[in-house]
Amino acid sequence: MVLPKISVIIPVFNGEDTIEAAVLSVVTQTHGNIELLVMDGGSKDGTVPTLVRLSQTYAFQFVSEKDKGVYDAMNKGITRATGDWIFFLGADDVLYDEDVFKDIFSGHTVDIENLDIVYGDVLLKNQNKIYGGAFNRWRILSQNISHQAIFYKSVLFQHHGHYDLTYPILADYVFNLKLFAGKQFRAQHINKIVTIFAEEGLSSTKRDLAFKRDRANLIRRQYSLLHYLYGAVIVPIIDLIQKKLGSGVRKK
Repeated sequence: MVLPKISVIIPVFNGEDTIEAAVLSVVTQTHGNIELLVMDGGSKDGTVPTLVRLSQTYAFQFVSEKDKGVYDAMNKGITRATGDWIFFLGADDVLYDEDVFKDIFSGHTVDIENLDIVYGDVLLKNQNKIYGGAFNRWRILSQNISHQAIFYKSVLFQHHGHYDLTYPILADYVFNLKLFAGKQFRAQHINKIVTIFAEEGLSSTKRDLAFKRDRANLIRRQYSLLHYLYGAVIVPIIDLIQKKLGSGVRKK
């Protein structure tokens, strides 16, 4: 059996405190066909010296150059990747255990050949809570799959383009919305924790104003009228109510 090649892309900028753990969680995987690409945005701290040191022991590639943000780094990684599948890991995240890739790609859990994406769950580190579950066209309109839990077939980026830098925080959500809108799109959820997710990252602490502005149009252009009404009208109302209820609880 020929093991599918997995290209793991880690975007990083000034991640000296966490990058070593992230890299080690990849290079110690028991799956036998992994390509690791670390895309550094020109860090000014000890990130690059750490990568140099690790590269003397472990086989992986890293590039350090100025970029336009995390999705630009991810796009650069996509361009360099040679794997059958692409996976993105945050520089402050780690894979759940050493057998994650093997369990998914070497076993009989999923029909790899006939899928576009395979995705699992993440463990929210601070909350000690699992985020994930199965998604469909309805759920994707209100929530995104954590990109630290998704394995994309590499040809998807050839067919659909790379991440849109218009959206500095949620370009992966925009991409996923595009995928789930496709009639021939094939996805499968696996009941497995893929990554331990650090909640201090960019997507957890910042808002994407461009996505907020364009969200309704993105849905309208790609989904049915019913999906549009749900995603662009009902979901924002529910979110607003939940925020108000949450604010009320906090004030108490």
